[in-house]
Amino acid sequence: MAELPQRFSGENLQEVLAEAAESLSCEVEELEYKVIQREKKGLLRRTPCVIEVSGQHKKNDNTNTGDNNGIVAETAASNDPAEEKLNVSIDGYYEISEEDNAIYLVVYPPENRGNYVKWKDVKSKLEEKGFEILDEAFIVEIVRKSEGQKVDISEYIEEHVIDGSFEIRVAEDNMKALLKVNLPQGRGKEVNLEEITQALSERKISQNLDFQAIHKCVSEGTQGEFRTIATGDQPIDGKDAEIQLHFEEKERKPVVKEDGSVDYYNIDNVTNVKAEDLLASKHPPEEGSPGKDVYGNIVSPKPGTDRQIKRGKNTELSEDEMELRASIDGQVVMNNDGFIHVYPVYEVSGDVDVSTGNIDFVGNVIVKGQIKSGLKVKAAGDVEVRKSVDSCIIEAGGNVDIKGGIQGRNKGSITAGGSVTCKFIENAQVSAEGDINVIEGILHSQVEGNKINVFEGKKGLLVGGKVTAREEVVAKMIGSSFATATHVAVGLDPELRKKSSDIDTELKNTNENLEKTDKAIAILQKVKQTKGALPKDKENMLVRLQRTKSHLDQTKQQLCSQKEEIKNILKDKTDGRVIAKKVVYPGVKVTIGEVSYNIKDEQKSSMFRLSSDGEVSSEPVS
Repeated sequence: MAELPQRFSGENLQEVLAEAAESLSCEVEELEYKVIQREKKGLLRRTPCVIEVSGQHKKNDNTNTGDNNGIVAETAASNDPAEEKLNVSIDGYYEISEEDNAIYLVVYPPENRGNYVKWKDVKSKLEEKGFEILDEAFIVEIVRKSEGQKVDISEYIEEHVIDGSFEIRVAEDNMKALLKVNLPQGRGKEVNLEEITQALSERKISQNLDFQAIHKCVSEGTQGEFRTIATGDQPIDGKDAEIQLHFEEKERKPVVKEDGSVDYYNIDNVTNVKAEDLLASKHPPEEGSPGKDVYGNIVSPKPGTDRQIKRGKNTELSEDEMELRASIDGQVVMNNDGFIHVYPVYEVSGDVDVSTGNIDFVGNVIVKGQIKSGLKVKAAGDVEVRKSVDSCIIEAGGNVDIKGGIQGRNKGSITAGGSVTCKFIENAQVSAEGDINVIEGILHSQVEGNKINVFEGKKGLLVGGKVTAREEVVAKMIGSSFATATHVAVGLDPELRKKSSDIDTELKNTNENLEKTDKAIAILQKVKQTKGALPKDKENMLVRLQRTKSHLDQTKQQLCSQKEEIKNILKDKTDGRVIAKKVVYPGVKVTIGEVSYNIKDEQKSSMFRLSSDGEVSSEPVS
C-alpha cells in the first residue's frame, strides 16, 4: 500500500525540512516533498511555511563510499539463460562554477539506484571556497530537486576574499628557519613559491633549505603553525677528558642470585689488584667540529675540558700522566675526592657480619671484632681476628691468628697455608700447612697440621674427634675419664693422604668408563662378525671406542703406579710421636704411620712412637 502524504509546518523551510527528516528518520536530501505554503512576514501576522511529504528516497543497498561519483553495477538474470543485462547505478554529483562574476550550482540526479547528493557536502564545499551561505533553504531546494540545471546562487551566498600570506621566522640561535603560510579565502590571491624563495634570499637564509617542505606549505598551508624549512648544521662539541677506570667500583650491596633471592653474605665490596696492574687511563679532551647556522655563518663548538688522574697511595703515574698503575698487591679504593689508592691490608673495624659480607682480599685481613656464623673470609696473606670466630669459613694463604676461640658448630672450617694459633677449637675443621698452636684445648674437631701443640694453657685438653700431624702431637691430657673416642695420628702427610683419596676416586671413574667401553666394543664386534661388515658410521664408532679403550688402559696403569708409590711413602713414615704430658685415657687410638695402638688403661706422662720392631711403644716423659 502506498504511503499517505504527511504535512509539516514551521517558521521557515529549513526548520520544517529538519523536523520532517527527524520525524521520518532520514536525511533531508532523501525527502520527496512539495511546498504548500511559503512563510510570510507581515506587520500584524506571520504565515508559517507548510510542506507536504509524499515519501522518501530509498537508500541504495550497494552505496558507493566515494565522493558522490561512485558507479555500482549489478547483473540481473533475464528470461533468456544465455543473456545477461547490466544495470548500472551512478551516484548523483554537483558542480560549483564561476562565470561572468556569478557563482553557479548544478546538482545532477543519480541513475538507477545511485545515491543522491547530500546537502552537507555542498555546504562544506561552499564554505571551503570561502562563501558564507545567506539562504540555506534556497540552496537546499536545489540539492533536493537535483534537476541537473545550472542555478545562479550569487544572491544567496557572500564571498569572503582574503589573499594568502606567509611569514618567515628564525630561531634565536639562528639554527632553524620556520615558515607559516595562510591559504587564500574565496577568490583571494594565492601565495607564490617564488615570493617565498625571494624573501629567503633577501634575508640570506641559505643553509639546508628544504624545498619539498616549502612547496608543501605553499600548497596545503600550515594551519596557523610555523613549519621548519631550513636547519643549520649543529656544531659537535668537543669531548671532555675521560678517566677510564680499569677496576670495578663496588657498592656495599648484597649479591642477587639467579633465582632472584638475595645473598646477604656475599656483598662483594673488595676489589683486589696486583702490582703493575693498570688502574686508570686518561683519554685526552677533543676540540670538536664547527657547524653552520641557517645564514651559513660558522658556529664554533665548545671545546672539551681537561682533567687529571688523581694519584693516591701505593700507585705510580706514567711520565705522560696518561696511565696509573698499582705499585703493590692490595685493595684498590677510589675515595670521594677521586684519588685512587692501593692498600696492602684490609681492615674491618668491627665484626664480619651481614653488614660487611664475605671478604676476599689479595693481602692481609685484620678483623678487630668477631667473624659471625655463615660468613667467609679469604685472604692471600694472613688473617688476624682480635676476638673469636663462629661457624664461619677462613681461608688464608699465610697464617691465621685468632685471639679468641673457634666455635665451629660442626659447620665452620679454617684453612691456612701457614700456621694457626687460637685459644681453643671446638666442633670445627682446621687444616694448616704449618703448626697448629692451641692454648686451652681441642674438643670434638678434625684437625690437621705439621705439629699440633695443646699445652700452653691450664687445661691443655685434646678430647674427641681426630687430629693428624706430620711430626708430632703434644697435649697435657689426651682423651677423657669417660673414655671418649679420640684418634691421634702422626707420621702422616695429609697432602699425600688427600692425593691417595683423589687417586682412588679417579681410578673408580676410569674403571667404570672402561667397563662401558668394553661392552660397546663387544656389541659392535659381534654385529660385524654376524653381518661381515659394519655401516661406515658404526665402523668409525668402533675405531673411536678402541682408541678410547687404549687411552683408559694407560690412565689406569698410571693411577695404579701412583697409588703404590704413595703407599710405600706412607709405610716408611716412622718418625712421628704423640706426647701426653699429664695423662692419656682409655678410648684413645694412637696411629703412627700405618700402625695403630688402642689405649686400654690410663697412662701418666707418656710418649708414643714406633719401636725398632715396628710396633707402637710408650715410654714415660718428664
